Amino acid sequence: MNGQRLRQLRLARGWSLAELSSALGGIVTKQALSKYENEKTQPSPRVAEQLASIFALKVADLLDDTRINIVAYRKGTKLSRREQLRLEGLVGEELRARVRLQRVTQDAFRFDFPHQRLGASTVDEIEVAAQTIRHKWCLGQAPIANLMDVLESHGIHVIQIAADDGFEGIAAHATDVEGQLLAASVVIRTGQSGERQRLSVAYELAHLVLKQTGMRKQDEQAAFRFGAALLAPADLLRKEVGEYRTLISPNELLLLKRQFRMSAQALLHRLHDLAIINYAYYTHWCISINQLGWKRNEPESIAPEEPRWLKVTTLRALSEGVITYEEAERILGESLAHEPSMTLLAKRQRMKLPLAERRRVLAQQASRAEADYDIDQDWQGGAFVEQ
Repeated sequence: MNGQRLRQLRLARGWSLAELSSALGGIVTKQALSKYENEKTQPSPRVAEQLASIFALKVADLLDDTRINIVAYRKGTKLSRREQLRLEGLVGEELRARVRLQRVTQDAFRFDFPHQRLGASTVDEIEVAAQTIRHKWCLGQAPIANLMDVLESHGIHVIQIAADDGFEGIAAHATDVEGQLLAASVVIRTGQSGERQRLSVAYELAHLVLKQTGMRKQDEQAAFRFGAALLAPADLLRKEVGEYRTLISPNELLLLKRQFRMSAQALLHRLHDLAIINYAYYTHWCISINQLGWKRNEPESIAPEEPRWLKVTTLRALSEGVITYEEAERILGESLAHEPSMTLLAKRQRMKLPLAERRRVLAQQASRAEADYDIDQDWQGGAFVEQ
């Protein structure tokens, strides 16, 4: 049994060891459960079956040797330790589901990003790192129309979880027991405005591509600078507003917000970082934002983006018959309209088909499913940017 998996399943439910023991009817003590999680002992077949049943899984699922690594965890001081661990466990389970989908669809996710290899020791290095990603992903210098689509098309999962305001974001990756990268993800909170959401995604992307110093404050400052530079390239921003400004009106700021799809506050911070506005004027604007009531509710909110890989790939796996409706519903967290199930013989016959033929059949079934779930698959052809 994978002890880390058991621990994450428990934490994702918000259970203590004692609460899991109670849910199992006391057939094992919390001390024994702790030993399972630390892989000091293994449960008996009977206990393993009970554990799997509690979490609505198969015993084989508890043997999954995927390792989840939290690269960075942004959280406020008001987030309790118990809630921190619950969210961490939930993220682990969400990422494992995506690794499983990658495997069963026989379509490995393309890892098209420099995994924690870009320099971030100086401001110039961070700006170069953002430009390196834009160049590698062929984004040009225009504002990015849909950042989630861009990340998912280049090998990074975007995960949204329900959490309170104390949770900001997580960067995580999954590896096998030998340390080989299986999947990477950025995790953000649901319910954010589009402009805040996009900066959070870019912020967590920084933790995946920049070299981490281990010094929290320095790494967080580098992440913010990278995220802002990715969304608002310096050359384009200077072209739009000029090299140096002493006055920017609220209307102009909102125009820039629509163009770059960033919050007015983040844009002002970016303008100050690039020395387009000085510190005194930046401070003046910070005070004005409070007076205007923009601190929490900015005008002209940008519509939130939605990750699409999970739903498209889950429906694909379901259509191909490699996962069940129950598993698909568990992955998506929603009910699906059931089609007549295939017989076991039909499933076996289809699995004997050549991979190309199975994909052709799958494509036909997925096309029919699109009408029901309103999925636009054009995004899979590549990242879109505004021209």
